[in-house]
Amino acid sequence: MWGRPRADVTSPPSITDPDLVRQVLCDDSFLPHRAAFPVDGATLRLRERMARFSGPDTHPARRARVEEVVHRLDVDDAATISERLAEIELARGGDVDSVASTVPTGTLARMLDLRCDVAALVADVEAVVQVIGRGAPPSAASDAATERLLDLDPEHAVA
Repeated sequence: MWGRPRADVTSPPSITDPDLVRQVLCDDSFLPHRAAFPVDGATLRLRERMARFSGPDTHPARRARVEEVVHRLDVDDAATISERLAEIELARGGDVDSVASTVPTGTLARMLDLRCDVAALVADVEAVVQVIGRGAPPSAASDAATERLLDLDPEHAVA
């Protein structure tokens, strides 16, 4: 799903010091960039509601909701599920790329007890990631994928 880092792109250094992280989060010069396209359609509306792309007024509450869900997940369960899904993918003839594109989403789907076709879920996540994470233009297909993802758990869709 996430793919391999491009060789021609240098990642910025990671900030790991908690005090520096707080300082960066409170510094307006580090606000996330705006969408490259007009905010129209389900995918870009979702992006605008994500904690990652929120400004200082909305980020803390949105991040807290994400942390609340993440803290309920068990790391040992994640490891067990992901190992099993990787084994299944490799037994089907998959490779490292197919494991990387299916196992994280499949693991999270099982941990959140989502009742869905995991292959369709992976495809929908990829369609949304292309727009939100990789800057592709939004499309009817990405918007339909976003709607399907939000319909999986309407209670926890964007609030």
